[in-house]
Amino acid sequence: MYIYTTVVAACGLGSLPSSIVSAPASSISTQAVAPVYTAPPVSSAVVSSVTVSSATAAAGEFYQKPKESAAPKVEKPLVVAEQPKVEPPKVETSTLVTSAIPAPTSTPPVLKETPVVKQVQSTSDKPSSGGSGSVSVTPHDKYSSSIGVLGCKVNTNRIAYWPLWPSCNDLCVKVSANGRSVTLLHIDTSGGAHDISYDAWNYLYTGNNATSNPSSGGGLAATYEFVPMDQCSDILNDGQLPLMAANSMGFYNGCGADSWVGKNSKLWNIQNCACTLGHNEECKLDLSVSNQASCPHQLGDNAKLEGLPVVDIEYMTGKEKVAVQ
Repeated sequence: MYIYTTVVAACGLGSLPSSIVSAPASSISTQAVAPVYTAPPVSSAVVSSVTVSSATAAAGEFYQKPKESAAPKVEKPLVVAEQPKVEPPKVETSTLVTSAIPAPTSTPPVLKETPVVKQVQSTSDKPSSGGSGSVSVTPHDKYSSSIGVLGCKVNTNRIAYWPLWPSCNDLCVKVSANGRSVTLLHIDTSGGAHDISYDAWNYLYTGNNATSNPSSGGGLAATYEFVPMDQCSDILNDGQLPLMAANSMGFYNGCGADSWVGKNSKLWNIQNCACTLGHNEECKLDLSVSNQASCPHQLGDNAKLEGLPVVDIEYMTGKEKVAVQ
């Protein structure tokens, strides 16, 4: 006889599938065996969610269901608080109180005339207002004049080329050094140096003319003083200041008729200081008729002019050369 029984798995709740153990009846205990309950199959879904270990169950421990993963945090957008508006401090302004403007009247107000201050004119018998002092004089060997004095009608070896603008009344300056003195006609400006004619500088330095004993050097310590114009009369060919009629009118008219320049000048129809252009003729000026001089030939004519040389003395060599400009 065969007894059929179901072998229950030792480590599980299910049975071995289709496993039937058969044995001879003689080898099997005849003790009645209680029927074994076979549990219905457990769903795989339940098994996957909850598994009880027999070893764990025997120890009285239970497996806890894993915690569900927390839902991802949703960050709230950052809200920037609006900054309060700062009002600028109020500045109290003072109220400008103006007096009532009177209504215009039919009669215009009387304006006071500004008094005209006339320039004080110096004469030959009065000391010059140009002043005096110490100065370092340097040699100048090319004749020129910023106010248009003709070199052919003055002594070009006694000219001052100083920084200040030539005056209308005080054009004569006396310069002294080494116990010697020269009077010079101030008719040109320089860029800053107190230049004088090379021959005059050489005389103060050595006591000799530049043509006979030329020398070289720089600044020569000297003293100066502006003196009356009659002390420079020998520098002017006929005692009159020779000006270019076409090119010197600004200086001449600016000085005025009452100045020394206005009373002691002649206008010539010569167009350059070297006297190489124009006509050697005197012109007349009648301001009641015109502000331009009237000449026998056309004023400002650039005809070639000969016979009136302007001679320069070359620095260091002492050689005389005729100016061409």
